Amino acid sequence: MKIQETLESQLLRKSGEIFGAGLFEDKNASFSARFARAFKRYFEYALPAPYEGGLLYPETDKSVWALVPGQKINYNYSFSLSVNINALTEICEKITDGLEKDIFRRVIDELNLISAINIPQKYRIGGGGYTHSIINYKRILKEGLECYLERINARLSEHLNNKEKTDFYEAVKETLESIIFFHGKCISELKKQLKKTPDKKLEKLINAFEKVPLKKASSFYEAMLSFNFMYYIDGCDSIGRFDQYMFDYFSYDMENKIITTEEVEELLEALWRNVDAQNGWHMILGGKNAYNELTYLCIKTQQRYRRPNTGIRICDSMPERFWGIIFDSWQNGSPNPSLYNEKAYLENIPFRESSNSTDMNDFAFGGCTELMVDGLSNIGSIDAGINLLDVLDNTIKLNVETSASFEDFMSVFKSDITRNIKTAINASNMNQRHMALYRPQLVRSLFIDDCIEKSVEFNAGGARYNGSVINVAGMSNVFNSLFTLRKLFNGELALTKADFIKMLNQNYQGYEKEFRQIMKFRKFGNRSEEVDSIASELSEFIFSEINSYRSWRGDGPCIPGVIMFVTYAPLGAYIGATPDGRISGSPIADSVGAMQGTDMDGPTSLLASSMRIAQKKGMGTLVMNLRLDYKIFESHEHRERLKSLILTYFENGGLQLQVTVADKATLKKAMMAPQQYPNLMVRIGGYSEYYNRLSDVLKEELMKRTEHEF
Repeated sequence: MKIQETLESQLLRKSGEIFGAGLFEDKNASFSARFARAFKRYFEYALPAPYEGGLLYPETDKSVWALVPGQKINYNYSFSLSVNINALTEICEKITDGLEKDIFRRVIDELNLISAINIPQKYRIGGGGYTHSIINYKRILKEGLECYLERINARLSEHLNNKEKTDFYEAVKETLESIIFFHGKCISELKKQLKKTPDKKLEKLINAFEKVPLKKASSFYEAMLSFNFMYYIDGCDSIGRFDQYMFDYFSYDMENKIITTEEVEELLEALWRNVDAQNGWHMILGGKNAYNELTYLCIKTQQRYRRPNTGIRICDSMPERFWGIIFDSWQNGSPNPSLYNEKAYLENIPFRESSNSTDMNDFAFGGCTELMVDGLSNIGSIDAGINLLDVLDNTIKLNVETSASFEDFMSVFKSDITRNIKTAINASNMNQRHMALYRPQLVRSLFIDDCIEKSVEFNAGGARYNGSVINVAGMSNVFNSLFTLRKLFNGELALTKADFIKMLNQNYQGYEKEFRQIMKFRKFGNRSEEVDSIASELSEFIFSEINSYRSWRGDGPCIPGVIMFVTYAPLGAYIGATPDGRISGSPIADSVGAMQGTDMDGPTSLLASSMRIAQKKGMGTLVMNLRLDYKIFESHEHRERLKSLILTYFENGGLQLQVTVADKATLKKAMMAPQQYPNLMVRIGGYSEYYNRLSDVLKEELMKRTEHEF
């Protein structure tokens, strides 16, 4: 039965809001059906990107979700829906008809409800309900979209008498048919261009593109085309184990001389250009019995591109040539790849006991570096978190003067941590329920297993593995601050508790002597037993507390992470002076390493301190940034020492390392003359970024990082 278009839908269409018009076309339908109709209308209007003469299609910095210009209501891979309420309000204010204005206001009210993030700003530490993920590229390449359609039709036939299930299957079917329809529009666009300008390369592309991704890929070229198209459809998020699911196509074509190494490299570079242009996220390579020639070529060809922020799984059996290409890449100025301790992850993945052991081999990362399972998970990326330094700041102001001892103070502080963790996770779970009710994620319900099999939508827990990454900020500042507080309670700091509070409130003004004394105290990252023991005890407490909760989505585990990307500057902006010597409003520590510039005893001491953190419980991923001197890579001896240091760190439980190789002089020159350093790349707390895209505050903080050498 044809639905009569609502006044809301008509008004939105008149305003150019095509996705929004589809969303309001049938207000009596379920939200899954409404979102499916929004996809359909969007792809009816979307004009495919023009062919730019490249090896892949599309090859553009324009998102698939920006092909209908000016959308204030649109699809978003993380939140399911992106809404610019302020822009819609401006449109509403220009409407002169009283009835139409009232209807538009009701639309805005409903969109406010649907798009709400039910997590207080205080607990949005690097993300508030953020959902990076990895669609099942391996299955898409092996089966093709037509096979997905067959699976959905079979499920529909099985559940004709179950309204809830048929509603879900009809919604994902309409979404899939819309994607297939858009794919057809893309082919028509390519054929038009071929007719205007005959081109052998374009002709080859069309012949392959008429097959994939509708049907399974049978060559490396087809697999690359299929992957690239679906990557754009998903919204250009994370890639997963690319070298593994692409290897069969690569190896067959290489063995049968269908493709050359040079042609593979050209295709890979074309893909990295797309990922970089789209600000795409994570790719993970390698692993035990999984280092292959494609792994090597991925590292080799990516050196000129900051994205994807690539990692490689490290194990004892990694061939020596891979250490060589990793170190060469770093020496050439690329922060890719970062390093991941395969053994530690496999042994400590929090849902491994209820999992298929084969699935766990496909652990991967999304976004900056959040733990996931390739094609099978909704771990929620960074759902919520706590700013530990903010918690400490409040505990100090309210309890230092009344605490009889350092142990008494620590007891109160731990109670405050427990309360904040509970509040953050409760808010996250409430937000997950809200997303499941109002914002179905139909693209990922289609392409992440087992949503179709279970007839459960992605945000409602349909993925095979579910959970929440809960972020913890400011840990190193807190370790150092607690060390200072212990000195205060032990009488080793010549201040009364009242004067201590006054000193912090005055931002150390008038207390210069005490400030100098505090700055001379040993800091985390220098292998100080007094400080590191605090780090060990407190991290164990915090991570265990987070691990004790379950996420609403799929009853999965809550998993701690320490992932400060560009956030460590704003997360310090609202916190006053702290006992570690940090000045009011200044940035906090960059992830799980030392506070910038305080690790003075070399890289061995820095990593030794980090090993004292309860890393095996922080499986959301604890980002460890390391800035190295170029000279390390100039000699075989230094490379061997670096390799030994890394392996020792991993043998003792370290989870991962993110490396930047850029000396302070170069960073300073790039800050003063950015036009002369357009391609200078750094690791910024979990992902690769062009230095010139960072704020001045973050550039300064990067320069403060200790540049380690042997």
